[in-house]
Amino acid sequence: MALARSNPEALDKHSTPSSGLKLYEIAGELQQAIDEYNSVETDEELTALEASLSDLSVSFNDKAIGVALHIVSTEATVTAIASEVARLSVLLGRNQKRADWFREYLKRNMEATGIEKIDGGKVTLKIKKNPASVVIEDETAIPDEYRKRKEVITIDKTAIKESWAKGVGVAGSKIDNQRTRLEIK
Repeated sequence: MALARSNPEALDKHSTPSSGLKLYEIAGELQQAIDEYNSVETDEELTALEASLSDLSVSFNDKAIGVALHIVSTEATVTAIASEVARLSVLLGRNQKRADWFREYLKRNMEATGIEKIDGGKVTLKIKKNPASVVIEDETAIPDEYRKRKEVITIDKTAIKESWAKGVGVAGSKIDNQRTRLEIK
């Protein structure tokens, strides 16, 4: 277990040094042993098969727990990264606002003093005219020929699910009760 926590690469291909088998191989052997269990004829075969099944179960459980610990560790890393992304996003916005404020401050003061160009060696400052842009003063007065229609259609899965729950099927949909998820606590 400590190996899984301290060295996630130890779980590479879901194998551990103790058995050398991969998790999916153990799962396959477990299924094979369970299938053989149903065809056992003697007590000796049954005893040998139960011992083998017990060893595989323990090995599988240990490996599954190791993989689960790796999942928990990876999810913690995802949370930390998301937190850092949020922090950096705030920092990005703050610095962009600061740069915009300084740009406007410098432009305003250059215009107030009548200076249109400053050559500073490392940077050159110029007051330039922007390209023409349209300012909409009253949207209702704009003729239809200058309008674009945007239509977004989404499917309301919640309403469809509620309809199915009431016993009313919805064409083009079905309820999937077969999906599962892994919960790790």
